[in-house]
Formats: sequence, C-alpha cells, structure tokens
Amino acid sequence: MQLPVKETLIYLKRETKVWFEITTLLIPGLNDSDSEIISLSEWIVDALGPDVPLHFMTIPQLLDRAVSRHGSRDAAVFVAQHQRLSWYDLQQQADQMAAALLSLGIRRGNRVGIWAPNRLEWLLTQFATARIGPVLVNINPAYKSSELEYALNKVRCRMLVMARGHKSNNYVDTLRQLAPEIDRPGTAGELTSLRLEHLKHVVLLDDLSLPAHEAAKAEVPARALRFKDFLKQAGPAQ
Repeated sequence: MQLPVKETLIYLKRETKVWFEITTLLIPGLNDSDSEIISLSEWIVDALGPDVPLHFMTIPQLLDRAVSRHGSRDAAVFVAQHQRLSWYDLQQQADQMAAALLSLGIRRGNRVGIWAPNRLEWLLTQFATARIGPVLVNINPAYKSSELEYALNKVRCRMLVMARGHKSNNYVDTLRQLAPEIDRPGTAGELTSLRLEHLKHVVLLDDLSLPAHEAAKAEVPARALRFKDFLKQAGPAQ
C-alpha cells in the first residue's frame, strides 16, 4: 500500500468519525503471496485497529460482483465496432476467451501481449487473462520494429493479440519483418520464430476501418489466427 494512502487511512480513522472498510485487489504474481497478505493484514490491525473490515478480491471476483449487482446494465460501449455489452455479456465473452487461451496451452504466469488501440478485444483480453492467471503485457500502439522485438523478448511473450495497424503503423508488416515464419505453411496459430523465440501464438484482430463484411475477408498470415477463429478454440459455450 502506498504511503499517501496509508496516511489518509490513519487520518480518517483517528481524526474523523467516518466508517470505512478496505478492499484490496489481488493481482497474481504481484501482491498475492502469503507474506504480502499477512504484512498488510498486520498493518491494518496495528495502525487502524481490529475493527476495520479488510477484504481481498481478485479481478474476476470484482467482475462477478458487478454482474450480480448490475447484470443487464451497460458495462461497455464501443461505438466504432457497434458493440454494446451488458455485464452479463462481458463476463460471458471474457470467459469464452479465457477458455480459448487455455485450449492453446496458455497458463498462469505466461505472458500474453495486447498490441492494439482501445477496442472491445482489448477489454476481453484484460478480463480473460485475469480469470486464468497469465500476465497481460500492454504493448505500446506506437511501437516500431525494434521496440516490439525488444518488448516481446524482454518479457518472454508467449502469445500476441494484435490489431492490423494503428494510424500509419502497419502492425502486420512489422511482425513479418521480425518473424517471416508467420507466412510459412503450417498450423494456424502455431508459430516458431528465430528472432521472437518465445512467441508461439499470434491472434489477429479485424481492421476497424473496413466494413465488417470486408474486414472478415482480409488476409491472415498462415501461422496466425483470426480472432473469431481463435475464440472457436474454446469449444461450445459453457
């Protein structure tokens, strides 16, 4: 917990009559170890007293709570994609993507990169990775070839969910420069690259600048998966 936050809590407890409870968001691999949870719990008791409720919640638990409270209300609206999701929709689609990730062998601790501007699939990737435990890696939409290569190799990114481009930056061409193996005949979604040795799966998003029927027909590199085909890896809806 950051120092300004601690100081604020101590002030509220000692100098006001405000009642409050604390909910801490647990992020796998960052603050969910037994020692960190015990340390925070002990600090709450010592600094604020044993009467302050302390809750630990994960991102999926927060989503579950939002669904139970606001299920049919709007959770997200993406005008460019003509998509409006309720909390029920968001949970269902995020869980479907989580199942697709599992089907490709993505597990807790693996790195999943998202290289795209703001869009629906970004949100789904965020909640899907939180559901099953991989680490989400946000790739800067402005990155060029050398920056992308460094980032993917530095964090050992196993999977990349990517747009076709952003502004003047053609992502597909950039990836082809680094991993020409993406165009070699073989199993879609299975990649072995000399320069990007940790990257095994590439999922390509549709071009939002095109009408949906045209975007659905756009070429996909042989070793990449179109996003809708990637979701099919999850099998029948759960």
